[in-house]
Amino acid sequence: MLYAATERFGCFVETLARYRIDPLLAAEMAEIAGDDDFYPIGKVPPEWFDNRVVGGALVHAECADIYRAEWIDRLRIKFLPHLAEFGISDLDASILHASSPRKLTQVISRIVYEDRLNGIKYRSKFGYDIENWAFFEPVTLLAKVTEDLKLDDVDLSRALQLHHLVVGD
Repeated sequence: MLYAATERFGCFVETLARYRIDPLLAAEMAEIAGDDDFYPIGKVPPEWFDNRVVGGALVHAECADIYRAEWIDRLRIKFLPHLAEFGISDLDASILHASSPRKLTQVISRIVYEDRLNGIKYRSKFGYDIENWAFFEPVTLLAKVTEDLKLDDVDLSRALQLHHLVVGD
């Protein structure tokens, strides 16, 4: 799979999410007496930026927009044999929007792949205004462009701000 986003901002939001503050852990850490000098809450290590580039490309592919009513219905029918496995009574948008187990998303990907489509369009769990894509390989990328990642990148700054992150040790 090749993962992408319609906008650069979406790529940064997705890839930086692992550095977000874990609210439960932060609350537990706050209860411990003393300085919090050993857990870098909300910090992106500077080395994360080493050897990273930002890229853009055009992709001509037929993809399933799994949040559209037609696709939810199609997936619902084909997902019937798997309902018990995941302990759900029906597949609907709420299941797709939940942080589903990886195996569930793999089953959905398999269904789309077997329909001979090139990938999946889906909304980010960090905001439905962020469009993400998962392309089945091999995928042809046209008009590819890459550039070095710069710390003053506007989209990077927006993503850091959204996740309340700072760059530092």
